[in-house]
Amino acid sequence: MKIHSIYRTVTQIADVSEITVTARTSSSIAISWDRIKNATAYTIYRKDSTDDNYTSIATITDWENSAYTDTGLTVGKTYYYKVAAFVS
Repeated sequence: MKIHSIYRTVTQIADVSEITVTARTSSSIAISWDRIKNATAYTIYRKDSTDDNYTSIATITDWENSAYTDTGLTVGKTYYYKVAAFVS
């Protein structure tokens, strides 16, 4: 996948395979992952059904940051996450 912007092209280099999800409150979770070598950004995707498509919920551009907190979640609902690493 390539994303073009006015300034540069960003290319997906990997899907992050090891994601840790931890409950923070009744309506939020913390997502963390091991950093991918040479990644300059990560995009976090979420879906709430096995039939749905993933939707981008955040992009982390601080390459040293490998965590995100997802808030506003519904108690009792199941969510699915994936994280993709990008390089620019």
